[in-house]
Amino acid sequence: MKLFFRLLLIGCITVQSQSINKPKIEFRGVWIATVVNIDWPKKADDIDLKKKTDFIAILDQYKTMNFNA
Repeated sequence: MKLFFRLLLIGCITVQSQSINKPKIEFRGVWIATVVNIDWPKKADDIDLKKKTDFIAILDQYKTMNFNA
């Protein structure tokens, strides 16, 4: 009977250690708010080129902080 419980315990530990594997790639997302110019665009009446460069700057900032979505 003791052997049975030892084997059961070893089996549970093996199954548990296999289910704890971390993913290879971590999903790190960010929300950029556009309502009332909270995050982007900085001003509602900016020209399109300014909006584009501001948005790319925001994306570059989050990329350096390892966000990927």
